[in-house]
This record gives sequence, structure tokens and C-alpha cells, in this order.
Amino acid sequence: MIPNYQQCMQPLSEEERERTLPSGEQKVLHNRVGWSRTYLTKTKLLEAPLRGHFIFTQRGLDVLVNESATIDSNYLK
Repeated sequence: MIPNYQQCMQPLSEEERERTLPSGEQKVLHNRVGWSRTYLTKTKLLEAPLRGHFIFTQRGLDVLVNESATIDSNYLK
């Protein structure tokens, strides 16, 4: 099963990586990564200085080193 956008950091099988949305126009994985990127950017954990380039902000780095933090919908609120 392909993880939701909150679980996208987990390893995936080849079959999961190749699965497409019902429209067949986009891979589910690309869709989930896109939503993850959107939410991380909106909450200032990630920034996009150039198209296709993303970097974690200091705030984002602080969250990454916090072992008790789980980045999910509740956290992002």
C-alpha cells in the first residue's frame, strides 16, 4: 500500500512506485510527494528558492532533529 502524504518517507516497492492515480496521468507517489511539499512549504518548514529546488528552513531542521515530533496533519495545524 502506498503511504499517505504523512508517511511518504518510508521505503516503497517497485509496484508501489509505479502505481498511478485513477486518471492514469500521474503516479500516486508523485502526487503524495507534491502534497507533502505543499504542506511543508505552507508551514514554513521548507522553502523553494528556485523552481524544483527545496531546502529545509531552520524551523524544519529543528523539527527533523526532534525525535518525538511526528509531522502529520495535527502537527501542521
